[in-house]
Amino acid sequence: MRTIGKRWPVGIGPDRQALCSYCGVQWRRSQLHRDRAENLACPDCGPGLDVVSLSEGNAELMRSQQPKEIGPVDGGYDTFVSPPSPGFVDPNGPPPRPINGGPTGPLSKLVNLWLRADVVEQGQPGRVGRWIDQSTRDNHMRAISSSAQPAWNVSDPTLRGLPTVAPDAFFQYLQNDDFKGGAPMWAWLIYKRSTDSFRAIFRAGVHFYQSGTANAVLMNTNAAGINNFGAPTGTWARAIISFNVSGTDTLLIKSTLTSQPSAGQKVSPATTLFAAPFGVDSCKASLAEVLFVSGSPTPAEIADIEAYGITRYGGDLFA
Repeated sequence: MRTIGKRWPVGIGPDRQALCSYCGVQWRRSQLHRDRAENLACPDCGPGLDVVSLSEGNAELMRSQQPKEIGPVDGGYDTFVSPPSPGFVDPNGPPPRPINGGPTGPLSKLVNLWLRADVVEQGQPGRVGRWIDQSTRDNHMRAISSSAQPAWNVSDPTLRGLPTVAPDAFFQYLQNDDFKGGAPMWAWLIYKRSTDSFRAIFRAGVHFYQSGTANAVLMNTNAAGINNFGAPTGTWARAIISFNVSGTDTLLIKSTLTSQPSAGQKVSPATTLFAAPFGVDSCKASLAEVLFVSGSPTPAEIADIEAYGITRYGGDLFA
């Protein structure tokens, strides 16, 4: 450390030595001054090294960089805000949750429920305790007990190795007591029937049933329903169901279309998947994806959903 030592000027009265807070050199105390940060600063280190002066200097520099006014200004200048990085997005991960959305994004009609079998909460290992609603409506489908939990097939060899959900024992089903389904409803689902027994694939005021007739399913409101033979038992298919308050209800399975007069409004006390009527055994069917919308989307939106389904599940489910 350099010191003042014998170089103390002649003629200087009583004084003492002190260190500069920035460079650490000893000076006469009378040559040091306290800066705006309350530190002792020597003549070499004094200007602008304290944090207060530096902050003010930075602010002044930013003001000097503001864009020149080129037109009317309403209270200030626009500033560029860099959007945060979304980070890594796994293309094989769970689907996004768009507001009022389904697998292709937001729709023009209210989306009540969107389930895809790669987003579940397991109860017991390999069992679905909750099937998570991806529509942001949070109409999650739940098993009422451990014994009611259907199987979660994380890699179903019958559907491109994609996840699926299916009961494999007596009285397994999922329900949501808060979601009151009913007409009008537009439903799009990827399903497979394992048996021809009389069972409900879903019940939501309006129903989608295995009819008990070989290779047939039907839709049902208050009427008996009309069988649709679009997909043989044991094969995967896409179904589009349109339940309306008036006019005509339609059921499209692959390329086979059936219709019947609408039976008016009907609202369920709860929505269920795989629940057989009258307390008998569960529906023996598999589901990979379910979309419930309050009324029909636009033709363009339906075309986008169909294109998404063909890409994910294969065109043989659609034709």
